[in-house]
Amino acid sequence: MLDNREEYIRQVKEYYPNKNDAEPHKIEGDFVLRCQKCDLAYICIYGSNYVAVVDIKEGIKIYEIEVGAGPQNIDINRVSYYGYVTNFWSNSVSMIDLRLYKTVKTVDVGINPAGIKLSRDGRHVYIAHYGQPVMYVLDAATLEKVTEIPLPSNGFEIDITQDGNLAFVTLRSVGQIAVIDLSVNLAVKILPAGAGTEFVRISPSDPIAIISNEDGNTLTAVNTQLAESAFPDIPTAEMPVGIAFTRCGSRMYIANRGDNSVSEFDVFKRSEIAKIPVGQGPYGVEAACCEQLLIVSNSYEDTVSIIDTLTNEVISTVTVGFLPSFMAVL
Repeated sequence: MLDNREEYIRQVKEYYPNKNDAEPHKIEGDFVLRCQKCDLAYICIYGSNYVAVVDIKEGIKIYEIEVGAGPQNIDINRVSYYGYVTNFWSNSVSMIDLRLYKTVKTVDVGINPAGIKLSRDGRHVYIAHYGQPVMYVLDAATLEKVTEIPLPSNGFEIDITQDGNLAFVTLRSVGQIAVIDLSVNLAVKILPAGAGTEFVRISPSDPIAIISNEDGNTLTAVNTQLAESAFPDIPTAEMPVGIAFTRCGSRMYIANRGDNSVSEFDVFKRSEIAKIPVGQGPYGVEAACCEQLLIVSNSYEDTVSIIDTLTNEVISTVTVGFLPSFMAVL
């Protein structure tokens, strides 16, 4: 999907000719203070070069924050209220002030930055590049490059263990996961996964990382303490991408881009509990509002779906912009 932006966008428009092309409502103003009533979602709009801000409880888009070309992923410092966005096509990272809804700094990084993750102490930003086998480490305050971590292949997405010691990086083109020791900034182990290794999410409560294999229609589970496969790959619906945990890590939701659905799984039984129809091309998924709600980006119809996790039903759909990608919730 990401190798040629113009061709990808052309194919999406051709495949979904009846998509809503209307420009969504945008609130104008010098700044907008952060809503305190419920979580806000910050959604990378890959085809429109901004981050959309959505009030999840109210089900409305309230602002757009301009960033670089092809915003792919975002991570948030929950203490300083700064967000960090990878701009895939402009080979840069933007820092946005979430109190002022404004980009305050943009720096060049490597080729096609995709995954981004803050260190657990908030001091560093790690960036995986889809265009070269290297992970950048930036100072989170200044965005100055601290070092580079060599990878055996081009990276895609990143997550970091709860203790902050290890990073797990998906190597999409070779179907593997790189395990990075962050104390020495070196890859210490390479693990097999499935075809099209896409997204990685580590459980908030258990030493388990779940990896979506988009081209292989499976999930790979890794024991993060042993850095070894935890159990055999789990079959899923077509083209799994985004992953979110709920219920203290005992449940997980998977966005199935090729199936226009989100699957709920029992993590320990490794079985699908429910399948929830959403919009076209679901890509990213995040829990919100004390896990009472889920927000899902529908990459082929420019919307997000908001799901009630008690009923597993879509309660609202919000237009956010062309090609919504991954997101963060605060």
